[in-house]
Parts: sequence; structure tokens; C-alpha cells
Amino acid sequence: MTSREIADLTGMLHKNLMRDIRNMEDAWERIRGLKFELSVEIRKLPQGGVREYPYYILNKTECLYIATKFNDEARAKLIVRWEELEIQKRQVMDFNNPETVLKLAQNWAAEAKKNKVLEARVQVMQPVVDYVERIEDISKTFSMSEAAKTLKLPFGRNTLLTKLREQGILMKGRVEPYQKYVEMNYFEVVHGTSGQYAFISTRVTHKGLKFLSDLFPNRRNTNIVKY
Repeated sequence: MTSREIADLTGMLHKNLMRDIRNMEDAWERIRGLKFELSVEIRKLPQGGVREYPYYILNKTECLYIATKFNDEARAKLIVRWEELEIQKRQVMDFNNPETVLKLAQNWAAEAKKNKVLEARVQVMQPVVDYVERIEDISKTFSMSEAAKTLKLPFGRNTLLTKLREQGILMKGRVEPYQKYVEMNYFEVVHGTSGQYAFISTRVTHKGLKFLSDLFPNRRNTNIVKY
């Protein structure tokens, strides 16, 4: 159960619940040797950029530990909710229920069929699979520093930015590329916030690496696959 669900269930403010959980975490870690699982939801802001909203994911034992700080009514609501969840789980996994068994069998059959299709596709797409394995993640983008290192350029981030501005790829005095280079999928412009400050970062795509490798051929590099 997430801390958000607990806050909604008990009528507590989520920020107050997060504070209470953090205050109780040290004692829990000393006894169990583990911290509570913390996750983050990233939401886009109306004016641009993004903001992170943290929340906890707790199992039943952890929830009951947290509930020791609740009032009687809130603690009762949490216990009743966990009982409902456990009953639902038992009903779903009731192998004496013919409908449950049938549903599981259908799911297994569908997964087996899907695996056969995927196996055939992998054989056909093996060159692509090999390429993905070499670069680890085809969707990854690179900072300017990472791009310079990957291409083994004889200069670093700042010189790379200067050269890109001189060639009319980046805007003068800024780190942003002109729109046509974004549309050509050479770069991605990331807007974000750090505390009370907003920032803009330009990331280089895999296609952008090929573009930069052609732009700066004076390098020792054999890892960039041509498009």
C-alpha cells in the first residue's frame, strides 16, 4: 500500500504522513535492517518543467508499524482495509474455483503463444538485437560531456558547446540547439527544476552522436553505428 493510499484512507495530509514515516524509519532500520521503499512520481508542470512527488510503498507489517502513531479510528480503518485486500487476494487465487482455474489456463496459453511469436521475431531481428546489446539502451541520451567522451573527441564539453555555437547549431550564448536540429532528432531539450531554480539541458541522441561524429571526424572511434 502506498503512503498516498494510507493518507486518503485515514484523512491525513500526505506531507504530514511522510514526515511521520521518516521519523519512524530509523528505529525500523535498526530492527529490520531495511529502510522503507521510497518511490517518486514525476509530474509535468503547467508552466513547463517537471516536479518530483515522493511517496512510500509499504507492506502490511510496515503499515501496522506506522499505524501505531495513528489515532484509534485511523488505525482501525487501515486494519480493515488490509483485511479486505487479503480476502480479495485469496478469492483471486482460489484454485477450487473453476472460473479462476480457467482464467489462469487462458493466461498461460496466451503467454506461451506470445513467447513463440517473440522467439520468431528475435531470430528475424537478430542484427537489431545485437546492436541494442552493444549500446545497452537505444533510447538513452547523452550529456554533452558524455557525448564528447563517447566519440573520443580531443576536447571536452565547453569546447564542444563553443564549436556547436560557431557552426550555428546551438543558439548564441545558450546551450539550446535551433529547432530544426531538434526536429531532426539530433538533440533533446530537457526542462526541469532543482529546488527553486529552473534549468535547461540539451541531451544528444544516438542519431545525434552520428551527426557529431561526421561533424568532428578528427577522432579515434569505431563504436558509432551508421544510420
